[in-house]
Amino acid sequence: MESKFNSEADMPDTIQFKYDIISDFIEHWTSAEHERRRMHECLWEYIQMDNRIEKTLFETDYVIYHEATDYVIQFSGGGIVIYGDKQEAELDRSGDEVVIPCTDLPTHWKEKLIKQINQY
Repeated sequence: MESKFNSEADMPDTIQFKYDIISDFIEHWTSAEHERRRMHECLWEYIQMDNRIEKTLFETDYVIYHEATDYVIQFSGGGIVIYGDKQEAELDRSGDEVVIPCTDLPTHWKEKLIKQINQY
């Protein structure tokens, strides 16, 4: 599977931030140049591998869904709100909304949610 980026400059800000933190740690705590170089290579390989992993939906993650209008609760920016705690979702729902596992959403919502989680 192809990587989504080919160099550090192509990394999204969140991945770049993680890379920078670990890279700084390597520089500070590793004394030998050959050890630093190898650790940086391992870090880059890990980031490339992690970027290729297709994230998926889990039945232990929940959304608030209104079946009559086929609507999922979203943030103001358009991202679907995912709850890891069903009780928290129950407290946030209102009216005819129901709390369901992400895996029980209609296909078009599951596709949108998978696209959302694979951006990060």
